[in-house]
Amino acid sequence: MSSSNIRYPFGQAYLLASRMVDLLAPECDRIEIAGSLRRKQLTVGDVEIVLIPKTSIRKTCTDKFKPQPDLFDEAVPIPVVDHNWKEEPIFGHERITRILHEEGYEFGCNGPLLKKVFRSSRGPTFEIYLTTPEKWGVVYTIRTGSAIFVRRLVTSKQDYGLCPSNLHIHEGRVWRNGVSERDANGKRVWRVDGEAIDTPEEEDVFRVLGLDWIEPEERQ
Repeated sequence: MSSSNIRYPFGQAYLLASRMVDLLAPECDRIEIAGSLRRKQLTVGDVEIVLIPKTSIRKTCTDKFKPQPDLFDEAVPIPVVDHNWKEEPIFGHERITRILHEEGYEFGCNGPLLKKVFRSSRGPTFEIYLTTPEKWGVVYTIRTGSAIFVRRLVTSKQDYGLCPSNLHIHEGRVWRNGVSERDANGKRVWRVDGEAIDTPEEEDVFRVLGLDWIEPEERQ
């Protein structure tokens, strides 16, 4: 699933990918090599990595003033501050960006879910996909490839693919079908109003789709 015209020998690409994993791992709950490296192809274009960044907690305080009666004059309320603390989880993609910047990588894309980085002088482009635990199974499966295998995986059996007709894959989850509608080109699109099925691991994706496990190197 590469966009690069330059191919690198498997051994060289794997060494560079391993260094990137070691670099980012301290800020990740989980990180793995994907793409053609995981499928053990002889040559590799772009290096694909999937990770779950560590989540931090941001505390915010909203102060509210509650009037309290004056002990000496009940007609005059005394304002008392009520500290209302709120904890909010923060997706850790910015820390991944900081590390890559500090290591001198240039960015072709710097979104919260995808970062494409490279060094201008040498080496492959790294496609770094960020996800969450509940989406790991689907995202890791899709980013492992190959493109032909993934196309079959997400295509309904009615259209000669591998996905059962009562399910569809959308934004990192497997869904039971809700209501469908047609887009501007007449293609059927499922609205996400069905039930999301838990697939935290790759094995769960294959099980839910009713497929036997297929080794990465056989997904061609």
